[in-house]
Amino acid sequence: MSKIISSILMMIKNNMLSFIHFLLVLIVINLFSTDEYEWMVASGDVDSLCSLPLGGRDGEEVFLIIVIPFILSLFFTKNKKIRYLYLSVATLYLFWSFYWRFQWC
Repeated sequence: MSKIISSILMMIKNNMLSFIHFLLVLIVINLFSTDEYEWMVASGDVDSLCSLPLGGRDGEEVFLIIVIPFILSLFFTKNKKIRYLYLSVATLYLFWSFYWRFQWC
């Protein structure tokens, strides 16, 4: 009985660690994809992202070099369904936050 409990606890620990890593990936993407002038949208000075001044994000390429290995480290998640879910969400969020939200301007 104790082997079953210890294996369940180990599985929960592994899943929680991968979930915390996944959340950290999303937070890092959000921090680096924020435009320098996005505060103007929230304050009401500008109507949309399309009205922001150009050149607000510095070092986008450097960030992508840093975040791509961070996302690829999600491959070490043992559960395949969770692994592919985390990778899909992180990749879609990365593309949306850096590229797709500015495509309709």
